[in-house]
Amino acid sequence: MVRIAAVQGYTEAEILRYAALAEQDSEHPLGKAICKGWKARGGREEPVSDFRMQAGAGVEALVSGVRVRVSRCREEDLSPALFDAAKEMMAEGATLACVFLDTVPTGLIALSDRIREDAPAAIEALHREGLSCVLLTGDNAAAAQAIAEEAGIETFRAGLMPEDKYKWIKSLEERGIHTAMVGGRRQ
Repeated sequence: MVRIAAVQGYTEAEILRYAALAEQDSEHPLGKAICKGWKARGGREEPVSDFRMQAGAGVEALVSGVRVRVSRCREEDLSPALFDAAKEMMAEGATLACVFLDTVPTGLIALSDRIREDAPAAIEALHREGLSCVLLTGDNAAAAQAIAEEAGIETFRAGLMPEDKYKWIKSLEERGIHTAMVGGRRQ
């Protein structure tokens, strides 16, 4: 976790608490990173109800009587204050999670990927074998570019939903291009 932004009337700690509690049953790497950040700050799990998760669309849960949704950020959802913070965070290469409290966009949580230490060497070895590597990610373009450059990957596609990644790989296979997929890990 890199940074948190909150609208007036909420603290960063409140935004993180709501997001982490909504995400505590999530299997998504973003959700796990948010929970890890919450626990590192002394937070602990609390009961929530009505947990829902939709692939590529985030999670929802009822936390202390408040409907909380944590999802990817869309420009049209953000107030001017959150929009400015989102632009700044994305320019730094962060991936953003938007936190909605009772349907109101209330905060942002910026996360950044760390690649495994051995990833650049592994990708270089694949290149020496004549293989191409492509990064397919739901992250924004700035975050995807930063990770691709650090890993030594020349081609990337950002802002993809899970079904978009599947379609991209399927189209390669339909053209007779052998593919392999390796899942990422968010810290």
